[in-house]
Amino acid sequence: MSEEYPEPWTGPCRSIVETGAFDTSPAMEPGHFGFGVLYHNYALMCRINAERATAGVPVIADYNPALQSAAADHVRAARDLKWWAAGSDPHTNPVTHSTPASRAQSAGYGAGAVNWQVREVTYNGWGGDGTPRAAVHWWVHVSTAGHREIVLGPQFTEFGCCSLGGNADPAGNGQPNAGTFVCLFGFRQ
Repeated sequence: MSEEYPEPWTGPCRSIVETGAFDTSPAMEPGHFGFGVLYHNYALMCRINAERATAGVPVIADYNPALQSAAADHVRAARDLKWWAAGSDPHTNPVTHSTPASRAQSAGYGAGAVNWQVREVTYNGWGGDGTPRAAVHWWVHVSTAGHREIVLGPQFTEFGCCSLGGNADPAGNGQPNAGTFVCLFGFRQ
C-alpha cells in the first residue's frame, strides 16, 4: 500500500509501514524498553499526521514524552480495569478519578506554561479493528463525539500516543486481535 506522510514524519512513517504495525494489533505488554508497542504508537502518530495533512491542518512535529507517559498510564489502566463499556466515560478513570488534564499534569505537562490545554481521544477494537489504522479512521471518519475536531485541531502542537493489546471494553473480553489506544493532544504557551 502506497501512502504519503508529511515532513518531518516521511522517513519514520515509511519505516513503520514496513513493520506492518498500521494493520496489526499491539502486544499485550510493551516489553523491554517498550518495543512491543513502539511501532504501533508511532503508527498512530503517522496516521494522525497524514489525516491532518489531508485536511490542510499543520502536522504535529513535536512528540511530547509527558503526554505519551499520561497516555501510557491511561491505556494500561483502561485495559486492566475494562470500564469502557457502552455509555461509560472512557476519559475518567473510575478508580482514581483522573482526567486527561490531571494525568497530563501529573506527568509534568504544562509545567512553567502560562496557558496549556490537553484533549484526549480513546479507541478500543477487536477482531480486525484493534489496529492503529482502525483507531485513527474511527476518530476522524466515524465518531460524531468530537474526536475528529480533536485529531484535526489546528491549536494542538504536540501529542503523545500509546497502545496496548487487549480490550478496555468488557464486551471484547477474549476476542482476538484486540487493541486499546489513547492519544493526548496539547499546546503550551
